[in-house]
Amino acid sequence: MSDCVGITEVTVAAGWIAGLGILALIATGWRKTARATADPARGGDPSLGAGGSFGAEVVEVEAPIHRPTPVLRRVGAAAAGGALAVWI
Repeated sequence: MSDCVGITEVTVAAGWIAGLGILALIATGWRKTARATADPARGGDPSLGAGGSFGAEVVEVEAPIHRPTPVLRRVGAAAAGGALAVWI
């Protein structure tokens, strides 16, 4: 029974794993995206009446849906994930 691992060693190891996981997530830029806020300057033309934008012309404009992730961030995420996988 002298070769058993104590609760202190298990707790310290779990703390290291959690701490390094949090550090890897911060280093790779993991975060909650911000919500878009309303811009009061885009309320419409005040000369059009109380509604502001009634009767305005609608124009369809092409816009990119997704901006690709930078290569350096991808490499950092792969390196951090690989380091954690090897360490664990």
